[in-house]
Amino acid sequence: MSRFIFFATVLFAFGVCKAQAANLGLSSYFIGVTPSITAEPYYDAGEFDVNILPFVYQTSVFEKADIRMTSIVNYGIRKNESKLSHIGFEIAFPIRLLSQSSTTGPANGFFVAPIFSVTQEQIDSETHIGLWVEPGYQFVFFNNYSMSIGLQLGATWIDSDIASHLGVNFIIGKWL
Repeated sequence: MSRFIFFATVLFAFGVCKAQAANLGLSSYFIGVTPSITAEPYYDAGEFDVNILPFVYQTSVFEKADIRMTSIVNYGIRKNESKLSHIGFEIAFPIRLLSQSSTTGPANGFFVAPIFSVTQEQIDSETHIGLWVEPGYQFVFFNNYSMSIGLQLGATWIDSDIASHLGVNFIIGKWL
């Protein structure tokens, strides 16, 4: 029940933000992929995860702020048996600093993004909840193609334990 309430709240908030963005004349949205490989410190040597469904959707919600949603479907490469390891999502709120506003075109420049992530770990049946911050830079090239590079720093709650989180986020795609 708590998951239903959470998802309903996120959808409602997204709808309110999108309505606010429409009132500001913001209509750009970004479709992309974030190829990623994860190797946690507690994995055995040579074990890692590959996101096999790394889709990204980003859209403006305020003049200098966006919402970015990323799917997480990791396939775990393990010594004993490789299989689906994590299913979930990540929600980020990139806030552009010292850069153009999105009312004049696609988002670009320096940003800081608070991030919330939830995945259901399939191998050990654990829930992973991540909270971190991502400073980064979004480049926009010809024809609104874009690349974003960020450094993610924070913590992940895994059942009753807390683990540090450090990652590099690389996203490529196009603003439409």
